[in-house]
Amino acid sequence: MNNKMEKYKQIRNFSRELNHKILDSIVEKNNMMSAGRLLGLVSNDTFVFNDENDMNVMMDFILHEFEIKENKNYIKIYFEKEKYNNIEREILKSYLNSYTSLFEIVDNNSDTASVILKDIFKKKNKIELIDFGLSSTGRKKLLLYLRVIPIDSYYITSGISFLFPENKKDIILLRYRKELKKLKKIPEKNLEFISFYRLYKSFGLDVQFK
Repeated sequence: MNNKMEKYKQIRNFSRELNHKILDSIVEKNNMMSAGRLLGLVSNDTFVFNDENDMNVMMDFILHEFEIKENKNYIKIYFEKEKYNNIEREILKSYLNSYTSLFEIVDNNSDTASVILKDIFKKKNKIELIDFGLSSTGRKKLLLYLRVIPIDSYYITSGISFLFPENKKDIILLRYRKELKKLKKIPEKNLEFISFYRLYKSFGLDVQFK
């Protein structure tokens, strides 16, 4: 196992613990409910999760997307005010430099857990993603809406992935533009994430990666 794969496993384990620490220490229930309503995961003041993926989406959204005050999300607030160790500091800094986009798989190698992605929206250079599951089962041209987190010269995911068929790119982009027009009351910063989550719920692929 190479150094990238070893560090990936370490960061993944620590990040799970850190996420729960942030949720338990500073995330207020009323903000959880507000975030859940934006995602359509609250009914009659009760969370409604159809599966574990909905719970993961909720966690990702409340930590990274939902802004509390002064354009700060919970990651930023925790980074500025709380105490943490060196590994957690590294993860938090990476979180703050993470971003979401629609990607297309260019190539993958299960031996090195490497996936090469092309960013459909931001037109950046191709990026390398380290992911054990996706590197084994992902297909070329498969479309994924991801939050990618920089680690050294490569990236990892935040743990969520909205997958779409490789032959539906034009349809997905058209539907995305239509979703944006529907979501008039959604904060602008959250439009992209919520739109793709809705598209995923409608006709995404039910695939889990680690």
